[in-house]
Amino acid sequence: MDRLRAFARVMTCSLIYSCFTSAFADTAAVQIQFSGSTNSVFVAEIASDDESRAKGLMHRTHLPDCSGMWFDFGNPKVVAMWMRDTFIPLDIIFVGSDFRVLSIFQNADPLSDSLIKSPQATQYVLEINAGEAVQNNLAVGQQVTTGPRGHLASLTSRLKCSPTEF
Repeated sequence: MDRLRAFARVMTCSLIYSCFTSAFADTAAVQIQFSGSTNSVFVAEIASDDESRAKGLMHRTHLPDCSGMWFDFGNPKVVAMWMRDTFIPLDIIFVGSDFRVLSIFQNADPLSDSLIKSPQATQYVLEINAGEAVQNNLAVGQQVTTGPRGHLASLTSRLKCSPTEF
């Protein structure tokens, strides 16, 4: 009887895992590379419409190392981000239309309704795990290169960054 229960648990976990991974396999994603001494490469899901930008990383309980969400606002403007219903502490990187890092807000508090505003007009925002900006020596003024675009599953082999060490 114990073997049957153990088998049932393993099968249930396998089913949940396969559903989770297949749900994100088709997710549009982009490779994000930072220039300079770091040459860090992240893979980020793309949030380029109102609905996906509003949802962001809400309700997620885990974000793999060296991954995140890339918000594309279409054109430069002052933007405000928040952590409502976001369970993961994040570093928030504001990027201008010239693909230079404008500012980095480190370790945003999970579940906070406080607004985190870009200091000037920004066109893009990258959210990554808290601590990864420092761990990868990301800095204001750094050049960001994007591409290629593809599906999340196909880009994960391109990751090249230092995961957080907590």
